[in-house]
Amino acid sequence: MLTCREVAEVIASGELDRASWRGRLAVRFHLAMCVRCRRYARQIRAIGDGARTLFVDVAEETERMARLAERILRPQQSDQGND
Repeated sequence: MLTCREVAEVIASGELDRASWRGRLAVRFHLAMCVRCRRYARQIRAIGDGARTLFVDVAEETERMARLAERILRPQQSDQGND
């Protein structure tokens, strides 16, 4: 049986999907029995989800700010052409 440290390393590294079927089974068996490792797995998943959301929000905000800057500068550029 895997130790909590081994399961934590697999979970944190994201290698569970690349593990052999025996490896995945061993981790899942451990998670079924270990409350602390299940909690850790949930926390790691929540951190990953939060990070992905944060970076998506930043990208959307950057795009929105670029569009806003373009709208603000467009009238100024057309006014300068009339001088």
